[in-house]
Amino acid sequence: MKLQKIFTLSNVAAESVLIRSPRITTNRLVLRAINTSDLETFIAMRSDTETMQFIPLPLINTMDSALCWMREVAQQTEQGTCLHWAITSKEYNTFIGTCGLFGWQTNHRRAETGYMLTKEHRRCGFATEAMLAVLKYGFETLQLHTIHASVMGRNEASLQLLNNLGFCLEVVRRDATFWQDCWHTEQDFSIKSDEWKEKESIYNAYH
Repeated sequence: MKLQKIFTLSNVAAESVLIRSPRITTNRLVLRAINTSDLETFIAMRSDTETMQFIPLPLINTMDSALCWMREVAQQTEQGTCLHWAITSKEYNTFIGTCGLFGWQTNHRRAETGYMLTKEHRRCGFATEAMLAVLKYGFETLQLHTIHASVMGRNEASLQLLNNLGFCLEVVRRDATFWQDCWHTEQDFSIKSDEWKEKESIYNAYH
């Protein structure tokens, strides 16, 4: 199944872009399309150096740069190479982070995954809940064979999360990334569809 058949996008205003994503509901979360009403909180998250200490992506600290990011995501989604969700609290309908599948390679049925949460919503199990939903969608709906993730070696929380989800360590790259005036070791992980099936019962506890 190609992403182009699942996602469409359209200009809703001269300064904004609407990205349509499938809605996924878990016990406490709703994963939905990112929209311009999320951008104030999104900017606060993406401009925070503590939040971004293990995520080597450009800081986003203005509305213009956030809208530019949305347009890039929309273009990649239209091309069928990525999809993004806003992670929102079901109880309060509040934006608390992002997650997605990126760099989707159709021929090889593989993609990369990642997530980001606002500071006040960490250590609550939200990342696990969101990532389980992403894995289920990737393997069962998109029929991916392998999902990859890359984590900096000092990011203990994400390393533990991937281990709990059943990802396997593949490669360690020492001092591979220079970010925020520091060298970081990168660790690459993957999980295959058959390995996911062994962990699927964990998902049922969150769904």
